[in-house]
Amino acid sequence: MAASPQQQVWSTPELLESVLLPLDPRTLLVSAQRVCRTWTSLIRESSAIQKALFFTPVEGVSTEKAHNPLLAAAFPSLFHTINTDSEDEEEFSFEGLDIVQHPEKRAVYFRPEASWRNMLVQQPPTHKLAVWKSSFSWWNTYIYFEIPGDSSKTQNGLRMETFFEALFLDDEVMFDIANRKEIIWWGRAPGLEKQIRRLEKLGGFKLDADIVVFTSSSGQCYEDEDEDENENAEPKPARKPNLGEQLTAQIRETYRELGLTPKCTEEGWRSAIREFDFEVGQDGEIS
Repeated sequence: MAASPQQQVWSTPELLESVLLPLDPRTLLVSAQRVCRTWTSLIRESSAIQKALFFTPVEGVSTEKAHNPLLAAAFPSLFHTINTDSEDEEEFSFEGLDIVQHPEKRAVYFRPEASWRNMLVQQPPTHKLAVWKSSFSWWNTYIYFEIPGDSSKTQNGLRMETFFEALFLDDEVMFDIANRKEIIWWGRAPGLEKQIRRLEKLGGFKLDADIVVFTSSSGQCYEDEDEDENENAEPKPARKPNLGEQLTAQIRETYRELGLTPKCTEEGWRSAIREFDFEVGQDGEIS
């Protein structure tokens, strides 16, 4: 008996691929692979589907840069793109992260084989992220480095595991404790244009990374005499950790419990750290 048209579609890889490819990424990643082994094998072996799922890089084509929609849904504040037409500053928030909204999912998220770890953060892929830390106290300092330091580590594109571990597990980034924190995508940084030009002038380079992790912190030094005057005062209550600090501590503890070794401990994880001290005149220019 001849196979029905429907059976021919299911048994012909090229036809089945054309049926599956228009599905939304979540259906492709989860539901479709539960149908049968044939579908699972096709999804994992199809170059077109793997590109649609952000596992395989799209190279050599002129396409508009796009976030990974699955990652953007799970980690929305990390993929928020600032509206360049808006003059309002939007504060970064950890609250929208799925692991904050649904802490019961953390055990699933942090499995070593979790699919999000190996996903590209964008298509076409980027191959690095920049970390730019701004500190203002009695002196002004910019600290700058890139991840990875060894470009061969991301020759097939920057994966979400690298991005995530840089933010939460790299002691040089310290994203959680900064007064101000932003993820700058594709150079969209309204309000920071003057500071970017200053950094580029000090460093003698062009800030060309698609992702820039920007933090700004301010500190204050106190004279010893002030401490003497208050030595008999009651000690101040310990500061309660903010949500970012709590989350970072929980992520680090989970990694320890699971025996996971963060990539940030590997050689070549980050480039050389560059530090620039500067003074700014009343006109905003470096003096």
